[in-house]
Amino acid sequence: MNAEEAEQFVIAWLRSPDLRAPMQPSYGYGLYLPNVIRDYLSSRGGVTQDAINREIRNLSPHFYAARWELCRRGILRPGIREYGQQATEDGASGNGTRSRPSESSGSPSQPADPASLAASRG
Repeated sequence: MNAEEAEQFVIAWLRSPDLRAPMQPSYGYGLYLPNVIRDYLSSRGGVTQDAINREIRNLSPHFYAARWELCRRGILRPGIREYGQQATEDGASGNGTRSRPSESSGSPSQPADPASLAASRG
């Protein structure tokens, strides 16, 4: 795992609700990074919940770097969806982000495909 692979998973996660485990708390964020990492580990199959909880710390630097790159490019933005939704100290530590609203509709913008994003890095 590296930051680019994490970035590709985050983009896939944003695009595909099928990758998301149901009923995970998001604490007011559209993208709550510990949940994304849990979903990544779960997608690999055969991983126990205890193993997932242990592995989150090891993978988090790659996912934080990926999230920052997506924020830097304007695909994601830091912060909660609306006032008063953030409900955990953990969220205040930088675990949450949200999709950037599109200019015309106010709905989350659709990220470009991972291959074209990787090519844009030059």
